[in-house]
Amino acid sequence: MAMESSENRLQEIRDGIIRIGQLLANAFAAYRDWYTRNAATIEQYARAFAELGVWYTAVENLAERQIVFTGDISSEMAQKLSQIDDVDTLVEQYYFDGKSPRVNEVIERCKQSPQLMPYSNLLSQVISAYSATHFHLACIGLFSIVDGVLSDFTNIPGTHYRKRITAIEAKMDNQLALDDMDKKTLCIHKTITSFEESIFKDNYSFVNEPDELNRHWVMHGRSRRTYTQFDCLKILLWLDAIVFLSEKIEGKEDGNT
Repeated sequence: MAMESSENRLQEIRDGIIRIGQLLANAFAAYRDWYTRNAATIEQYARAFAELGVWYTAVENLAERQIVFTGDISSEMAQKLSQIDDVDTLVEQYYFDGKSPRVNEVIERCKQSPQLMPYSNLLSQVISAYSATHFHLACIGLFSIVDGVLSDFTNIPGTHYRKRITAIEAKMDNQLALDDMDKKTLCIHKTITSFEESIFKDNYSFVNEPDELNRHWVMHGRSRRTYTQFDCLKILLWLDAIVFLSEKIEGKEDGNT
């Protein structure tokens, strides 16, 4: 009786193994059929994910250099930014080279922005200083405009950048659905944290002036270093980014697409 019971249990185990094997075989066969039917789509998604990985690396590299890239990052540009060591030179070439430098497009966008109309006089003087290569003065003016626009946008007076940037991120979380965010929005959003950690770092954190841009050292009159056209570009792009976000978010609040 015990022998028969043992044999029955062994038979059940064998049957179970056979059933599992059949299920696996059926599953793999179904998978092969599914893959064959959807190979083109799968390959397309794979390429998209690969491109997204390259693009994300590019954005990380830009963020580390305090650069908010407000242009559209093409696949070719993303490849270069994700692989090159000298990100600054590549970005300088992108914005400054050619008969019609792209930096002029950024300046014109800012001049035409409704958000910057209250600061049109100061912006005009900043552009004049920039054109005359008075880059230190231009940086001071640009930071002043950023102060004002951030206060207007977040309804938070003063220069409490951590609170203001948190307010911007909260607005984005509340107003912008993920599928409405294009790569430009994600790129700009990604660099907000980097700016908060570098450009807006507490001035008391440094005994000596940092090599990177720092708003406190500039606006508190402590900066002694030489400022460049590229320094101006960084702040100008940051201003352009704030305008871009404010327009996108306010458009959502008004029910526009």
